Amino acid sequence: MRKQTYKIALIIEKSRAYGRAICEGIAAFAHQQGNWELRLVDDMSSDKALGQLKDVDGVIARILSPKTLVTLRTLKVPIVDVFGGEHYSDIGLVDSDHQAVGRLAAECFLSRRFQQFAFCGYPGVHFSDLREKAFSESIEAKGFSCHRFSMALEDVRALTARIIRQEKVDLDEHRKKLARWLRMLPKPISIFCCHDIRSYQLATLCKQLEIRVPQDVAILGVDDDRILCGFSSPMLSSIDPDAFEIGRQAGKLLETALESQSRYSRVSVFKKSILVSPKQLVERASTEVYPLEPSWLSEVLIFIQRNYMRNISSDDIFKIAKLSHTIVERTFRKVLSMTVRKEIIRVRLAESARLLQSTELSSCKIAILVGFTNPQYFNRSFRVAYKTTPETYRRQRKVCAN
Repeated sequence: MRKQTYKIALIIEKSRAYGRAICEGIAAFAHQQGNWELRLVDDMSSDKALGQLKDVDGVIARILSPKTLVTLRTLKVPIVDVFGGEHYSDIGLVDSDHQAVGRLAAECFLSRRFQQFAFCGYPGVHFSDLREKAFSESIEAKGFSCHRFSMALEDVRALTARIIRQEKVDLDEHRKKLARWLRMLPKPISIFCCHDIRSYQLATLCKQLEIRVPQDVAILGVDDDRILCGFSSPMLSSIDPDAFEIGRQAGKLLETALESQSRYSRVSVFKKSILVSPKQLVERASTEVYPLEPSWLSEVLIFIQRNYMRNISSDDIFKIAKLSHTIVERTFRKVLSMTVRKEIIRVRLAESARLLQSTELSSCKIAILVGFTNPQYFNRSFRVAYKTTPETYRRQRKVCAN
């Protein structure tokens, strides 16, 4: 028996990497189904757009305004929102886990041993606020404080729509205020930006103000927009929020609602929201620094970060530092409270923990990838560092994520 063909409208901006990746995830799911016909709808205010919605069976949208919400509800079809500005009992929601994004940003800067932190975003916009909250709480839990770039609160809905649909790469009305803020920040400092456009703006302004990136200001964004990150000088580090998976999960949730509707002849009430964990931290030059003295210590820590997956040893670090074993080891113990060998192992274990959470690779395969030549030694080291086995760690993190 041939499956019913579903006409699905996508109301998602395609101008930004995040929106395009969501559309790609939806398209991948639709291709697997084999009975989805996708329609891209751009401007909800146009008569043409409204005409495209007349006979649709379902909608996946970034719901940015009450007007869009009212229009979509008149269709009386299942709707999945992939923006998350509001929560509705009759509309499904799949969104990025913004708080997990904020925590990952804090982990990045804390692992690089920064002691001064800042956040640059848009007060009142939900994804920015959630990322800031988790970032600042993680920083404060370690005994540090977080500087914040403040703005006069515009109408939040208007600001949100402008950020998503019309945000420009170049700074306009905020340039002078942002420049004053950058100048007054203590240095060196790490700055987490709510998304890549903000981090690109910040990096460009730092260059104009002759503030060094990353030596004075380390910058991290979100979205892993490869054009923005790659065009910046230096190239920008970013967190990949896994927008592709957000799109795929949105398609899956809508499919469940469509099947339920056809079975019971009514639009389902959505019982839960789905939050998708960030995929990975993509480190580039804008965060490749350790704000430590002496200067050679930062250089060797960068070497470890770049080469931990290779069979490097303490001897390699002594050669890079061009100093005696005694001086290097004494400095590591004084500044980092550990030996050179233990620092190499710490970096390897931190990456193994990330891979356990984000992949299905076996612990044996992960051990090899991060530079351990002996899986048994990896297991023992992991148990000492994390108080549990690699596989138990993976299961516990998956339970927490769900």
